[in-house]
Amino acid sequence: MKLNMCLLLMVVGMVTFCLSGSIQAQNYPETPDWVREALHPGSTPSHNQTQDQDSQPRYWPKSPNWVNDALHTKKHQVQEPVQAFPRPNQPHYVMICRECPHLYWFSPAAGFYRFTQQNIFRAPVAMCPGPRDGFLIMDLPRLTSEATILWQVSNQGQASALFSWQPGGLVKRPTQIAWIGNQLYVSDADNGLLAVNQNGSVQQLLYPGNIAEEGGQPMGPAKGRFGGLCTDGKDLFVAQGNYHKTPRNNAQGISFNTRSVPGCVMRLGSNGRTFVMGTDTGGALFRPKAMVLDRNGRLFVTDYGTKENKYASLKTLSQGRLIDVPVRIGNRSLRGPWGISLDRDGALLIADPFMWNAEGKSGIALKIFPGGQSRILFSGNGQHRPMVVLPGG
Repeated sequence: MKLNMCLLLMVVGMVTFCLSGSIQAQNYPETPDWVREALHPGSTPSHNQTQDQDSQPRYWPKSPNWVNDALHTKKHQVQEPVQAFPRPNQPHYVMICRECPHLYWFSPAAGFYRFTQQNIFRAPVAMCPGPRDGFLIMDLPRLTSEATILWQVSNQGQASALFSWQPGGLVKRPTQIAWIGNQLYVSDADNGLLAVNQNGSVQQLLYPGNIAEEGGQPMGPAKGRFGGLCTDGKDLFVAQGNYHKTPRNNAQGISFNTRSVPGCVMRLGSNGRTFVMGTDTGGALFRPKAMVLDRNGRLFVTDYGTKENKYASLKTLSQGRLIDVPVRIGNRSLRGPWGISLDRDGALLIADPFMWNAEGKSGIALKIFPGGQSRILFSGNGQHRPMVVLPGG
């Protein structure tokens, strides 16, 4: 009798344990597929297999806390540098970073510091020297219900809002801004080349649907992503990715008879007429972000590439064609270049928030002599990722 009672209690205990485990398993969240794939990355390549740092990393970081960091997706607070100001006439660089609240400055010899006093920026994407002093910064909203704001930052680090544009306006996806001839110009990926008046109102100078000219003949309406602007002191230049056109009549002598041209650079003359200066027929100009003319009059364009950061490149206009300018640091190339400007010595400054340094951390600023050596000026180590870099001092 006692033996039967013991067996019965053991069976009841086992059933209770199984039911308890089943209930707990039901309450525990199912492991996402991407976590399974990360925990089981597959076979490890042999030691003699070449690894390309430009491709997506095949292995997750070796940090023992990476699983916790991935499962707890709450954004970690970025460690901000201390605020400091460069000494007068001290050579330095001024920089805005991807989704960081401050304007920064750095010097390879003096370090990396915070310039602004208020942490007010949300997603700054464009910067240019101000009309009198300081800088103008275009700041995008994080939410679709918020406004886009143009900030002015003084040389003392104080930021004040100049204009704000509500959702649905012309200033929607700006890529570059420039103060030219007492006028602020904006290149907007969706709405073209814009001019901002002193009261904050916006005028479209070039927009999808404009008729450009080639060889004095009208071309079809432009339909593509605008990005980048600069001037030679007389005319404005703007780049456009995925440029499509349909000639009105092939018999009119238009030199381009294809129905689609991947990308182009257009010139807006003082008389309001628009001309195509060069096209990219060999490769593709996908998402141009910024343009600059160097001291020799050569025009350069940064191409962000596709959404997957493919075909990112630096291009130059040569004899009516946009051609690639090779940029490499070791075995790494550009991955998503954004801002471009001219350094004091005539070199190009390029901000690439996605290009990796030697340790595999994203966000670097490059100094480039076309046809010569390139070197890293700043490495954000995955936290401070440059969008625009300007020479200071």
